[in-house]
Amino acid sequence: MRTLYSILFLFISTASFADGRFRKGDTTHVFNKIDTNYIEDYHDMFTLRTIAVTRFNNFTLTDNISGAKLQYGINDNLNMGLGLSFKSIGIEYQQKIYGNSYQFALATGGNSRRFIYDVYFRYTRGFRSRERYLTGDTLLGKPVWDYIYRPDIENYNAGFNLIYVFNNKQFSSAAPYSFTQRQKKSAGSLLLGTYALLYGLSADTVLIPDSLTKSFQPELQFNNASSYTWGVSCGYTYTLVIGKFWYVNIATIPGISFQSFYSTNAYDKSSYQNNSIGLTLQSRFSIGFNNKLNYLGLCYSANNYLIDNDSRSSLNYKFSSIRIYYGHRFDIRKFLKKHM
Repeated sequence: MRTLYSILFLFISTASFADGRFRKGDTTHVFNKIDTNYIEDYHDMFTLRTIAVTRFNNFTLTDNISGAKLQYGINDNLNMGLGLSFKSIGIEYQQKIYGNSYQFALATGGNSRRFIYDVYFRYTRGFRSRERYLTGDTLLGKPVWDYIYRPDIENYNAGFNLIYVFNNKQFSSAAPYSFTQRQKKSAGSLLLGTYALLYGLSADTVLIPDSLTKSFQPELQFNNASSYTWGVSCGYTYTLVIGKFWYVNIATIPGISFQSFYSTNAYDKSSYQNNSIGLTLQSRFSIGFNNKLNYLGLCYSANNYLIDNDSRSSLNYKFSSIRIYYGHRFDIRKFLKKHM
């Protein structure tokens, strides 16, 4: 199965690369069709970079009647890695430094002149509550408050995001995130997109511990759930250039979606299904330094999905990451011209 996913993502990456460079009947490199007063292009330079990444994967069960909430998340982990890129092809390798949750992921994405896209598959096993809860244990006659550890909880999600950049001649979506360009003057753009998410949760027993059962509606007392979400989004992004080489970028992209949710009660195996309209929010933030030979940046991205929501209960999913980059570019155009 993992081999099949790897082949699929390699195919998507290759197709996206080909589409990003040329259009039918047009032999001009697509990145030359930019306003060079606003954007400087570095796609023809070879880049090496170091990367530090921390990812966050959380879901929240909320009882809208009692107001009770239970949030689970992975043990935050730090990944260190190396990357390289040339033209529109990039490769990254990351090694987990610490963290107890097991994760497996395949993803491809990019920031071309017109489009921002992500395609991904993620599998995670091992969650713990984000807050301490009153357990049924006692210590020296006093109640015990502790985190809830659930190594049996499994979570998978697969989907895509595709966003069109309207002001694609003066605004670079690549500059603050993939660093294949530099924003020379401040600029922004309206964004319009579509997205889909397949999400699943499973556990050996009910996700809600016995000590909290009375606070949650029956439809939240499941050990297996899945959902499908499809929607459209519209937002705005802006890069502020400070001095000559410093920048700050922010993007906010709210969306509205159709979603179908299904779960199985852990006790009586009864099923619960809900079709509804939901809301999503994608956000990005980046700050750093970027000149011709070097770049340094901190990037934050987050995706919030209200997967199931009615008058009695709701399920919210959030995936986010923080990345720190340092990269150096090598101008090999003269070498290639001489030897090719």
